[in-house]
Parts: sequence; structure tokens; C-alpha cells
Amino acid sequence: MRWTEQRNFEAVLAMMADGSVDPRPLMSHRFAFDDSPSAYDVLTGDAPSLGIVLEYPDRGAAPITPQDRIREVNAAPAVKGSCSAGVIGAGAFGKRILIPALKAAGARLRSVASTQGTNAAIAARALGFERSVSDVDHVFSDPEVDTVVVLTRHDSHGSFALRGLRAGKHVFVEKPLALSLTELDEIEAAVRAGRTILTVGFNRRFAPLARALKQDLARRTGPVALVLTVNAGNLPKDHWTQDPEAGGGRIVGEACHFIDLARALAGSPIRDVNVVAARDSSGRPIDDIAHIAMSFEDGSTAVVHYLSNGSAAFPKERIEAFADGRTWQIDNWRRLRAWGGGTAVGNVLSKQAKGHREELQQFADAVRTGGQPPIPYDELFEVSRWSIKAAETARSTTGR
Repeated sequence: MRWTEQRNFEAVLAMMADGSVDPRPLMSHRFAFDDSPSAYDVLTGDAPSLGIVLEYPDRGAAPITPQDRIREVNAAPAVKGSCSAGVIGAGAFGKRILIPALKAAGARLRSVASTQGTNAAIAARALGFERSVSDVDHVFSDPEVDTVVVLTRHDSHGSFALRGLRAGKHVFVEKPLALSLTELDEIEAAVRAGRTILTVGFNRRFAPLARALKQDLARRTGPVALVLTVNAGNLPKDHWTQDPEAGGGRIVGEACHFIDLARALAGSPIRDVNVVAARDSSGRPIDDIAHIAMSFEDGSTAVVHYLSNGSAAFPKERIEAFADGRTWQIDNWRRLRAWGGGTAVGNVLSKQAKGHREELQQFADAVRTGGQPPIPYDELFEVSRWSIKAAETARSTTGR
């Protein structure tokens, strides 16, 4: 809260305390805290409303017990199976994209946890979870949860993933996996020592058009040159994703998608990564206007143009590949064209598909069958390490 807002807030509280301001005429609805989702139904519905008050129960001096932090929402399924998910985080992207994809993959939605208990309760009711919890400890301790899905801010990904693996749970983590190399080392040791499955939300490699392109590239005889252009859009510098501590910056937080996609399309280990970032008038690097150049062990190359200074009217993502006298282009995950031959000619999708559903389906299937992880661990940790190194290079004042 800004200083001026704080002063105004304190002034209003003082006027309410001395009776000069009566807020009661502004209150149109009251709900018990346990019925808080109904308050949000009013808030988002068409019925007229003004002030909505949540009334908390009087617990006296009694402490809050662990059971108080659990709210049963929907009946448990009659038939229980593997891939029983406890989701940590109830943000907009998870509720709109990832949790519906998890549900479509046949996962049991056991629980959703959020430090904002009301957010979890709303998500549970809207998406069909059995229960909502306001303490993430329940996700890790619940014996009916065999799969932890981490959809929180970036700085908590590594610790939650590590905790899930050590608890013997399968783990899906939205990208990035971690923000430090030390944390990555701990996670890799844990997953290789256990028998559970770990994967990261590097969904682009699972997109239908990416898989069609990879199938064509697998038949090449020479190196491939990849150009991945990302019209990322501008974010304020005080946005949490821009904070190296909270979000890791946009290279490790989002450009990692395209480092991973290049690795998947090349089908060869990364040999080296170099970064050139733009600089402001004072000479400080701008790490979300950057060019990430990659070389691979088989002689292939890739460059990721990650740009926040373009027009929002321009398509966000374009992937181009050049090999053996042929050229391919994926246009914003709607169309794949090929020149000079290739089975990908004319692939057009009715709507954009970035691979979220396909990845979560493979993950859920692997959990149920004990199969291989959707992304081989060597590639997953290789990409994660190079992404962290690329972010560090982009933020440096000297470059490489």
C-alpha cells in the first residue's frame, strides 16, 4: 500500500471509530465465512450489490486446529485410482488452463490449497475438487494424494517440488523448476533416488504442430537451424516476475519454454548458450529484450529472440526451422507450413494449441502406469540449468 493510500485508510478508520462515518448503509449482503463462495457468486453475478460483509465465527480463545483448515466441497469418487492430485496454487492461469487439462486427463481432483483460503474454496467449487485447504501441509501429508501439482509463484517451485518428491509423491511443476543451480541439484538427486515421476510445464514441445515438425526434422541428414521469435509483450519492471528473487526474471520464467522447445526440436544435447541483451540509457541490461543463441552437440544451432518491446498486434510466437534445403514455419500455434517438401505442409488448427493438455495427459498416464516421465530427466535438468545460466548472463553488466 502506498503511503498516501495508507494515510487515507487510517483516516477512514478513525472516522468510523468516532461515529462520524456510518458504513452500515453501504452493506447490502452478509454471509457467514463458511459460506464465502456465495458472496463471490453475488459479487460476480447480475444481482445488484454494494458492500458484502463476511462474518467470521467467534472461536473465543480456542486455537485453530489443522482440521479447521480443511473444507469438504464435493463427495469423493466411488472408485479411487492413481493420479490423485493435490494442487498448490489457485491463480487465474491454473484455474483457466492447467487444472481443466488435469481434469480432462482423468486425474482425481483430491484437494486444492491456497494461503488465501477463500481462493481455494472458490476453485474447489468451480472445478470439482473434493476439498479445499488453506495449509499446504495437508497436500503433502494426505495419504490419498499421490500427485502434487505446483502452480505457485516461481520462487516456491523448487522447495515444493523437493518436498513432494521426498514425501514419495509424483510432482508436476509449472515452469520454471527452480531459480538456482543449487536447488536444481537437490531436486535431481531426490528424483533419481526415488521412484516417483517429475515433470515441468514445458508444454510447447507437446503441442501438436511442434510434434509434427519434430517428426519431419527427425529425417534430416544435416544440422538444423532454428529461429524462435517471441513477441513477449511488456510487463512493468515492478511486476513480480521481473524480480530476480521472486520470479527469476523473464528468461528463466518464460523464455525457458523456448530453450526447451529448441532442445526438443534439435534432438541433441545443448553444447553452449550465449545471450545478448539490450541496455537502457544508463547501460543496465534489459533482460526481456534479449537474443539467446544456442549450439548443439550435433552441429545444429538455434536463436531465441525474446522481445518485450514489440507491438501487441503482432503474433506472439513464430518458430522457423531450416534443414536439408527445406524450411518450416509454425505461426502462433495455429498453422504449420513447409517449403521444399515435408509432411507438415498445410497443417492448420481450428484453434491455438500450445500443448498443455497433451503434456498433462502424458503425465497422468505415466503416473497411472508407472511409465517413463514425459520429458526425459537428462533433458529436463539440462534445459533448466541452461535457462538459469542464460538469465544470469542477460543480467550481467559485462555479458559474455
